[in-house]
Amino acid sequence: VNLSDLVSAGTIGGSITDNQVAVGASTANSIEGSANFTFDGTDVFLDTSGGGKLKLGAATEYIQGSGSDIRIYASDNVLISPADDVNIRADDVTIETTSASEYVRFDGGNQRVGIGITSPSNLLHLKGGKLEIEKSDSSKHLTIDENSIRTTTSNDLSIFTNSNSNQLVLQQANGRVGIGT
Repeated sequence: VNLSDLVSAGTIGGSITDNQVAVGASTANSIEGSANFTFDGTDVFLDTSGGGKLKLGAATEYIQGSGSDIRIYASDNVLISPADDVNIRADDVTIETTSASEYVRFDGGNQRVGIGITSPSNLLHLKGGKLEIEKSDSSKHLTIDENSIRTTTSNDLSIFTNSNSNQLVLQQANGRVGIGT
């Protein structure tokens, strides 16, 4: 934009400094007062309080501020691909379905994780399903639900102490229980 074009179209007033840009100023034909998009040489500010959006690519991908929330909308996936770690700093973090039903909660205040529950009461609190532990080659599974502990192999199920000695053995082949063997 040529500065002489701006001057002939209207006035440049207010306290605009070097490297500062204001778009959507509140006074017609001037760059002064409030604006919904500003750049001061370091920071970019987009005021979306009136429902505005920062559109990225297609019309269905955008970032919008709404009250104290920041919302990221995408027609497909939102990918975060850092070269290092991703840190989220908040007391509570939730993962929700598209219909806003919460299904995972990280309770930072109590250092707990809940899956299927909004108020976890233990370090890991699962509700409404089974816990399955699978060996990396998928050859063995251990499943725990509200009534049972199951294996998917014909191997015995053993409970050990710190010294790696059997304290309790459930023999799969004959249904016997061994204690201290």
